Amino acid sequence: MRRVNDRSSCLRAALGLCISLLAGGASSTRTAFYPIDADGWVDIEQVAQTGRPDKKVYAVSPTGRAALVAWLATATPMEPLRSELSVKMRGASYGDRAAVLAVVRDNLAEHRARLEHYRQLATRDYPAPDALTDHDLDAYLVLRGGTRLEEFWVDWLTEYLAAHSKGTP
Repeated sequence: MRRVNDRSSCLRAALGLCISLLAGGASSTRTAFYPIDADGWVDIEQVAQTGRPDKKVYAVSPTGRAALVAWLATATPMEPLRSELSVKMRGASYGDRAAVLAVVRDNLAEHRARLEHYRQLATRDYPAPDALTDHDLDAYLVLRGGTRLEEFWVDWLTEYLAAHSKGTP
């Protein structure tokens, strides 16, 4: 599990857990980030287990729910459009184009794998998307957003590689 150190990332992680709990998601988990109970957003109950370490069961507190409601209503800045990969692609003519093309191919493979994974999740978890409402609809639409982003990357990186393979044996 990736360790989260900065307060902003901790906030997003804690509020993400609150959303999961409110949606009926897993109520016990091990965390490797900022203690989510530090601000009183989550109540944690220790449940004794025989032959195993105590399990922590999480529930969103009223303070946590209020923090979540406030966070959901705050403006979100637009995502930056420039990626490190796109900067490398733009600058490829100033360096080792073959090396940049190899980086692009590697990224394309990763985006194809992620796209396939998202499609499998959609098929498995949302077989009838037209019937979805509330949280299920929101979760599905976020997955669709991720799918569409991966489709963009696959299309664009394929186009870039094809454009640079013209005249190559």
